[in-house]
Amino acid sequence: MPSASKARARTPTTPPAPFLDRPRVPPGTQAPARPPLREHALGYHRPLLLDQPEVADELLRWFSVQEHAREMPWRQAWIDPEADEHHGSDERAAKRTKTEDDDSTGSAATEDLRSRLKRRAYEVWISEIMLQQTRVETVREYWLAWMRRWPTIEALAEASPDDVLAAWRGLGYYSRATRIHQAAKQVVEHPELQGLLPENVDALQELVPGVGRYTAGAISSIVFGHAVPILDGNVARVLSRQSALYADPKAKQTTDVLWAMAQKLVERVSEHAAGRSSDKKRGATPSATPGAWNQALMELGRYVPRSTLCYLTFQHALHGGEA
Repeated sequence: MPSASKARARTPTTPPAPFLDRPRVPPGTQAPARPPLREHALGYHRPLLLDQPEVADELLRWFSVQEHAREMPWRQAWIDPEADEHHGSDERAAKRTKTEDDDSTGSAATEDLRSRLKRRAYEVWISEIMLQQTRVETVREYWLAWMRRWPTIEALAEASPDDVLAAWRGLGYYSRATRIHQAAKQVVEHPELQGLLPENVDALQELVPGVGRYTAGAISSIVFGHAVPILDGNVARVLSRQSALYADPKAKQTTDVLWAMAQKLVERVSEHAAGRSSDKKRGATPSATPGAWNQALMELGRYVPRSTLCYLTFQHALHGGEA
């Protein structure tokens, strides 16, 4: 079985899209893309949100209100490792006698944090697999029942295959339940992971059966606060409208460009949020912003029509040419 450390060393898989790095042409200086040919520079497709941080802030504020409008019990506050460790240490320090060793307090705080992250990652993982092609209203009761029966990844690993399949009945795609069960066993038995899902997207895809790029991005950003993208149908609709794309949404060339856009956006929004923070070090550290941003795009996508605005030749886009 590959080690978690080796998996973390892999390079990102997001393909290059040079036009995303070019500054948008100022309004009024570029000819509009008029019919019938709609000829235009590739900078026309640069997402507006890359250059409008105040709009991104507004979207995050909107999501902070919307995130609990629908009952989704897997949506919970982000666990800040730094704040949690300090808080745990302070609480335990107040209870210690003067003769107790400082190391024991730090170890207890670290173990408590690890336990909370393990539980949180497990909850998000199960919710993301259940939500694939299934309505929130349906998933809600299944997820709650699942967590009552198997509240930890260790409990799931010890379950019988028949019980897992029975609990999944009604959600369809029963191979997902089988993969979840197998994955739980592997993560619990892994000598490095010991029940804690990896925080890196490459390690998640390599070490956890059934976890693809979308689910890995969701876990890494929502649970561990890393600035990594997600791309589902809702996010694709938002980005297509933002970048004025019209193309087959299932084509690899389309998804490659959309993944690249999603990556740029989550990085830019996270950097902007860190710049507003009083703690400047947070620019290079995990935060609540990536997970909130990714979920905000998903939530917004529920309200975005499927139509888009113009056509892009993606071979040109990927290699920096002109459409």
